[in-house]
Amino acid sequence: MQDLRKELTVLIQQYGIPYFDHTPNPLGQAEVEMFTQARKELAALETKAAMTRASLELPDQDETTRKKFGDQLELLELQIRALSKLTNKHQENTIQLSLKQNKYTQAKNQYEQARAMLNEMKRKQQETRVTLQMPMTPLIIRQRPN
Repeated sequence: MQDLRKELTVLIQQYGIPYFDHTPNPLGQAEVEMFTQARKELAALETKAAMTRASLELPDQDETTRKKFGDQLELLELQIRALSKLTNKHQENTIQLSLKQNKYTQAKNQYEQARAMLNEMKRKQQETRVTLQMPMTPLIIRQRPN
């Protein structure tokens, strides 16, 4: 149990406790969900940019409206570039985060199982002492040779 506790402590010191949603999560579902959410936000921005581009191409607009749509489109394109970089980086990190989470979860489960086993062994030892009616510190009576 001490070895498992040390292994768990080393993992926590190296990586910290990885983010996860406190459910049995062997495949890193939390990281996958964060990546999926980022992709949805990126798709929403791209849709908004496409709608702005379409409204910019309408022929019956004055110069101020075109300028407004042009500035809005430029801002959206900057946001799309930044979010796509972040999403691509997060996609690469998702695998690493999932592995860290998996290692941490396995080490924690092994430690908890060893701890439960130790507690069970202590309980059985106490039961055995009670059933044998043996004192905690048995006396040893020694006779002196004659």
